[in-house]
Amino acid sequence: MQDLISIVSGLRKHGTGFQSLHEALDTSTLGGRLVFHVFAALAEFIRELGIPPTKEQD
Repeated sequence: MQDLISIVSGLRKHGTGFQSLHEALDTSTLGGRLVFHVFAALAEFIRELGIPPTKEQD
């Protein structure tokens, strides 16, 4: 997750946003950046709790 945050931060410094089509997330908007960072914080919290990730179902 830290790598993804670094990549997205680097893109923003160059005036580029990150867009996830699966999650409909666009970091070129203020709301998109907020949601991205909330997701990142939740992922870190869950990782520290030791909860295994769930498997996505098709």
